[in-house]
Amino acid sequence: MPQRITYIPSPTGQAFHSAVLGTYLYKGIRGVPGSGKTVACVWDMFYKANMQPPVQDPVTGKPVRWSRWLVVRQTNHDLLQSTIPTWLNWFPTVLTDIHKSYPIEGCFEAPSVRNDGTLVRMELVFLPAEADGFMNFMDGIELSGAYVNEAAQVDFRKIHKIQERVGRFKPPGGAASGMKFLSFGVIMDTNTPLETSWYYRLEQVETPERMLWYIQPPALIKTKDRLGNVKYVRNDEENSRKYGTSGPCENVEHHNDGWDYYEKQLVGADEDYIKMRLLNEYGRQKGGLAVYAETWNDSFHVVRGDLDWMRRLTLGIGMDFGRNPAAAIGQLTPMGQMRVYRELPKSNMSVPVFFEDYLLPLLINEFDWPNCRVIVFGDPSGENGNEMSELGPIGWLNMRGIPAMIPPILVGKNNDITIRLNAVEKFLRGNRGGVPDFQLSSKCEMLRDGFNGDYCYAKMRTAAGTNEKYAPTPDKASKFSHIHDALQYLACGFSGPIPDIPAGGSPQFDAESLRMYSGCI
Repeated sequence: MPQRITYIPSPTGQAFHSAVLGTYLYKGIRGVPGSGKTVACVWDMFYKANMQPPVQDPVTGKPVRWSRWLVVRQTNHDLLQSTIPTWLNWFPTVLTDIHKSYPIEGCFEAPSVRNDGTLVRMELVFLPAEADGFMNFMDGIELSGAYVNEAAQVDFRKIHKIQERVGRFKPPGGAASGMKFLSFGVIMDTNTPLETSWYYRLEQVETPERMLWYIQPPALIKTKDRLGNVKYVRNDEENSRKYGTSGPCENVEHHNDGWDYYEKQLVGADEDYIKMRLLNEYGRQKGGLAVYAETWNDSFHVVRGDLDWMRRLTLGIGMDFGRNPAAAIGQLTPMGQMRVYRELPKSNMSVPVFFEDYLLPLLINEFDWPNCRVIVFGDPSGENGNEMSELGPIGWLNMRGIPAMIPPILVGKNNDITIRLNAVEKFLRGNRGGVPDFQLSSKCEMLRDGFNGDYCYAKMRTAAGTNEKYAPTPDKASKFSHIHDALQYLACGFSGPIPDIPAGGSPQFDAESLRMYSGCI
């Protein structure tokens, strides 16, 4: 008599299992090592197998809920050492017959959880993605569903090929019965990879329809002590509430070492390891030192999808001038939260053309200009004219009906980069009841990439064997520099009282003004 096994899903696992069949082709769960991802996936396979309509077994005559599953991992070694042992830990060999050949095949059979007298039969095929002829093998298999373990390690073209074969399986006698059998899609799990991964692209950037993504809470939380030193604390229930994570770390109670399983990984670990393996944040391939490495948290500060603007509040626009103008658009809420809705980086054009052809249409179409209050906080150089005109960009904007000014905290400070960076970091550090004082819409992709490491201090050449050194100020040659400068001006503007700006008054742009300033400002 096999031992009864009890599985209690984590909060993320419960949400993962609850996804409505037919609403997705792929669904993935991402988290730190040891968080129960693989366990959630093998149980999801079993739950879904119980949903298959029963057919009569041609040999025994018993009603059987019959499905065929492919289980993939990048290497055969990892299948044998990790994926298959996890399966057998929950569905032991007394129930599962696995022949370690190529491909590895098995069959699991047990009474259905529906308690209706039916059996669940799962044909299992374990195959490494690295196998020669993998794609050809896919052409000859018909599946009910598939599970890709550590999916970020697998070429997505192979996963896409797997999806092509899902939903094609009909058990013996099923075709003649005319019954419709279910398609369970492709389920995936992964530890958090680099942002160069296809997993990041699909989960965070493109977010295609019929792809569902589930993100587990981190194991540890990065914070600072009173002296400003970085420290890492447990993401337990108390700290989850205090620091506003998506929930406490999952599955800690099932580790022999408990919290020490994660805390001992801090010893000797570099920043990138900690970020991906303990904080559950995507890693970067960086050529420099990230400017906001100590204060930015992508999973905490980024709001996926639309971040609604507040019509009754003044809309702030941080602007960097020059031939590569950029604008960051946001608001400061009454609670002191800085919300950034849109970014607009452009290159090789004058400020009037930038405003007329790009920024003004954005304000009209998305923010109902002129029926909203707008103020521009600009680069202090915007007060300077040139040999063609005494009027700089700030004066030109004011003349055209757009209130524009230098942020007060930068007046007379020679555009101090330290003041600008501190203004942004003040908002990044803030946290009110688990809600960050800085929120960035996921639509601001360039700002987000900059926060995640592309806006950086450039690495300086040093003698062999010496410590790495970085430039004292952010890299101005980077394409991420202008949009982050614009954000800094916005943060500086939001660091003090915002002038009372009336709504209305659509600016006028005539041909003469554009001719006068085009190419000059």
